[in-house]
Amino acid sequence: VTFRVRGKIYVITGPQGGSASVRTTIDQQAELLDTFPGVFRSAPYTGRFGWVVAELDAVDDAVLSGIIEGAWRRTAPKVVVRAWEEGRS
Repeated sequence: VTFRVRGKIYVITGPQGGSASVRTTIDQQAELLDTFPGVFRSAPYTGRFGWVVAELDAVDDAVLSGIIEGAWRRTAPKVVVRAWEEGRS
C-alpha cells in the first residue's frame, strides 16, 4: 500500500502491516535513528535518500503522525499545503 500526492510516494506499508517506510530528510533520518533505536531503521534501497522504516507497534502515535505529516508536506505541491493549512484554521 502506498500513499501518494500527485503520483509521488511519501509512505509505503506492507500488506500485513507491522512497519511502514516514510520519506524523511537526511537530517531527520539521522535524528530518528539516534533517538529511537529499534523503532526506526534506515529503509532498504531508499535509506540513502532519507527514508526510514518505522516499527508501528513500537512508535508513539504522535511521533509517527508528525513524521508522516512532514513527509506529506515535503511531497505535496506548496499550493496544496497552503490550502490544507487554510482549511485547518
